[in-house]
Amino acid sequence: CSSADIVVCPYGKLYKREEALEALLRRSQQINSSSNVTDALGSHVRGMKDLHPVRFYVTTSAPSNGGNNNNGNGRGTMARYTATCPITSGEIGSGNVPSFVIVRSKNPKSKDKKKGSPSNDNDETDGIEFSPNVISERAIKEMGIDGLQSEYGPFEERNMIRLAPPKAGGVFEEIQRMWEARVEEERVAKMQKKKDKKRKRGTTNEDVSAKQNSETKTSLPIVAAAASSSIQGKKTSVADEARSNIQTKVANNSVLSSLFGGAGKKNQSEKEKR
Repeated sequence: CSSADIVVCPYGKLYKREEALEALLRRSQQINSSSNVTDALGSHVRGMKDLHPVRFYVTTSAPSNGGNNNNGNGRGTMARYTATCPITSGEIGSGNVPSFVIVRSKNPKSKDKKKGSPSNDNDETDGIEFSPNVISERAIKEMGIDGLQSEYGPFEERNMIRLAPPKAGGVFEEIQRMWEARVEEERVAKMQKKKDKKRKRGTTNEDVSAKQNSETKTSLPIVAAAASSSIQGKKTSVADEARSNIQTKVANNSVLSSLFGGAGKKNQSEKEKR
């Protein structure tokens, strides 16, 4: 397969892209047992976001017989293809030379792309996604992380993946420990983000409730005053109506009229006498 079909996991193990996709699909559909899936891909791989493309810089060497493809047996000698470091030109394909895969940072512009459009870890339009991204440890020491940014960046040092780290010497264990710590960090950050969103929604609801309570308390005195005014008005109206009814009955009844009328005249005559 070509180098474009190869991906690497955080532990530096290489996979064929198609086989990795199939393993993830089986995991999601739970067709095979979990142990088989773990053995095929590894539980540390959560999804394609943890698998990154690997592109070796391959050089071609001429046949050892000086260009004569016939080795005397009637069969031609094939040219030799070797994975090398593009900076030091040293061979890195054997696995004996420490080398790293550069995982470029996500392109912010890719977020503006429509959902469902194809993308990868190096989603750019400058053609660098087709450039080799595997360099030797020696090249990194010679150039420095900052010196590599112009051609291989942008990337962070912690995102570089050591290819085929040795089990001996604690190298693999250290890589494993760092990855597990990073996964836990991401998990905690994700949970904190959810809590912040929930707290923000709760604060908004409390503000709305407090505002409604304040409006209710403000409206209560106004309603009470209006009710009191209405009751007082009704009392006055009832008294006036009763007084009017009495006056009407007095006027229509001669006996009552003479009594109340006489009293009125008597009071009037006494006043006149004075």
